[in-house]
Amino acid sequence: MARASSSALQAGSRIGDYELVAPIARGGFGVIWSGRHTLSQQPLAIKIIRAELISSDELVLRLEREARAIALTRHPNVVELYDFGKLEDGRPYLVMEHVPGVDLDSYLRSRGALAPTEVLSILAPLADALAAVHAQGIVHRDIKASNIMLSVRDGRRRVVLLDFGVAKLLEHRGQPITAPRSTVGTPQCMAPEQILGLPVDARTDVYALGSLAFQMLTGEPPFPGEDVTVTNAHLIAERPQPSARADITPAFDEVIVRAMHRFPEHRYESAPAFAEAFRAAMGSQTPQASHVRQAVGFYVDVQTSESLGISGEAYDDEMLDDMESVVPHASSFLREHGCLLAYENGNSALFVRPLDGGVAFGAAFRRETVDLAQALLDSLAAREQRSSQVAVSVHLHLGRIELINRTVTGGPLLDIPLWVTSISNQLRADILLGSAAVVANLDLPVSQISAAPPSYRIHTERDHA
Repeated sequence: MARASSSALQAGSRIGDYELVAPIARGGFGVIWSGRHTLSQQPLAIKIIRAELISSDELVLRLEREARAIALTRHPNVVELYDFGKLEDGRPYLVMEHVPGVDLDSYLRSRGALAPTEVLSILAPLADALAAVHAQGIVHRDIKASNIMLSVRDGRRRVVLLDFGVAKLLEHRGQPITAPRSTVGTPQCMAPEQILGLPVDARTDVYALGSLAFQMLTGEPPFPGEDVTVTNAHLIAERPQPSARADITPAFDEVIVRAMHRFPEHRYESAPAFAEAFRAAMGSQTPQASHVRQAVGFYVDVQTSESLGISGEAYDDEMLDDMESVVPHASSFLREHGCLLAYENGNSALFVRPLDGGVAFGAAFRRETVDLAQALLDSLAAREQRSSQVAVSVHLHLGRIELINRTVTGGPLLDIPLWVTSISNQLRADILLGSAAVVANLDLPVSQISAAPPSYRIHTERDHA
């Protein structure tokens, strides 16, 4: 195992007690790697500044401040920091918890506008997280959809706030990172005082949270357009009303407009106060009941041949592009067959097919389900520009889900680690679970399946070809 040095980092490089596995995100000044502890094998996320930027004292200091900001805030809806260190060339790195799931930006792109109930299910934990952040004298200054992860823990959605790279420590007396009246942040979510380089406080994040709530309700930001246009709109434009762009009660208009007021003194004093006002506005809506349904889960998992112990080439652009194409391809295919997206994590996703009332998971339905999984694999095998180094598996399971309208909000079926078999041990999975042909012809009584629903892994050798 190679130890990290000033040379280019690669999969397998070791940083202290941690091993790099694969790059999972690239930004303007850093790369985030998936990694693991070399002894415990605990999955991790490791953030490292780009080698060519090591001479930037500002960026190095910013990562150090990010580490301090996260360390000061211990909250279940804030990403957890495990370690901080420096490479041999002086580059700092952060070791954080690995949060499986999909970022809110990708989720909104695939789902569009969300129902107010779902918006609140994201907004409320975010508000609680920001309350903890603000209690430590920290202003995040970059509340946006791409900095929020939607994960699943114990069958329930977990909302996690990420990236404190431009956070402001209000009581910090050390070297300033930016010049006075300089602007940091993302134009789409910046409050007027942040744009103008004026002092910021908790209400600056309330403004961004209001902008985010608008985007979740309508499927688009309050001020779409290029950066300059957006910046000017935040400063001078009339605040848009979400009910003019989405079929929701006008009661939300006053709440959003107040959160996004140009002057901080007219906004909500805290993020929880804003969330409570949003909750109150929902009182004028017809309550949406949650329904528990049986459903079949289709878990699509994408890995590299190398990670499965199959000899293969190193990561390349062709392979990475192909890995990124699998889940969207599967999503399009399964949605056409009545499935709903319940969970997405970049290179894996869970789709569910709710059972209609009175439909038993009998032999005919089992065969239909397995045939659909096999058809999905056939479709994936025929995808364009398919890389020989990418392996795809589909896992099937029967379980309960909770639905509001057609949104999956919870249920045991979302406890994916409890039923997904390891695809790193192909032989064991094949012996215990059988191939697609065997599973399709299983003649198990409905009572046995209902009492202890089995899980199946559908896998074709040609996915390694």
